[in-house]
Amino acid sequence: MPIVSFSVDTNLLRRFEAIMKEEGYSTKSEAFRLALREFVSNRESQHLKDDVPTETILVFSYLDTPTLRDQLLEIQHKHMSKIKESLHRHLYGGLCFEVITLTGTRRELKPIITSLETLRGMDFFKVLAFELRPEG
Repeated sequence: MPIVSFSVDTNLLRRFEAIMKEEGYSTKSEAFRLALREFVSNRESQHLKDDVPTETILVFSYLDTPTLRDQLLEIQHKHMSKIKESLHRHLYGGLCFEVITLTGTRRELKPIITSLETLRGMDFFKVLAFELRPEG
């Protein structure tokens, strides 16, 4: 296994080490390998070809306001044929959490994703895309 060395900001390293300790990793190498796998997997899922069928999961949170709520509902209703599931949960202090599952090609889903992630008031937004491969 190759050895990789790099510089990292002291504050970021302290935060990394605190999480590593809290989650029980025995070595930095073990935790860095996991972080690297997650980074690569996340980036690869964002670079699917436009015509590849995908199952895409959006996870996001936002501070609930009537305007944002109306915008979210409008986008979701406009794209009902692509949105397969939606879960809404109230957290605390007006913060809401949603999970939306969509099915379609990257070309079909990208405008929906962009319209949601660029809404003013989004706190957190994560896209997970999985290529749907034919069985066989």
